[in-house]
Amino acid sequence: MAKKKAPPPVYGTSPAEVRAFLTSWAAGGYVPDRFGDVVCGCGERALHILLDDDAGVVIRACPVCEEEHPLGDSEEFIDDDTEPGECTCPCGTSIFNAVIGLALYKDDADPPAIRWVSVGLRCTSCSQIACYGDWKNEHPDVDDYLHRL
Repeated sequence: MAKKKAPPPVYGTSPAEVRAFLTSWAAGGYVPDRFGDVVCGCGERALHILLDDDAGVVIRACPVCEEEHPLGDSEEFIDDDTEPGECTCPCGTSIFNAVIGLALYKDDADPPAIRWVSVGLRCTSCSQIACYGDWKNEHPDVDDYLHRL
């Protein structure tokens, strides 16, 4: 799966720059309020990312330990019709550092509920940053979602 949207190329070296990109991009018209860096259980941060933004599914696949793990509430939306595709940078690489951006509802709920999910990826080869997927999400607990990255 190629990057979803094509603004002028942005390059960076850190998760902070991916967060800044997602903030300026404001996918779906929603600026993320919270962010989570995607890290495998083995500690690896350079990962394959598979997603199906029509289904609201994002999966990390570790090239080191070979574990695949649905992120956030993705497991709840995986079924026979889900077709996650592997993200690929325009340079041809499919290994990324990933940051999930979450736009929250602006109400008094505690914990706040999620309104929109954005998947920001930084290519580990050329350092290009892009939003590869975004979707509406109604998960009621932002802290729970972030814990499941």
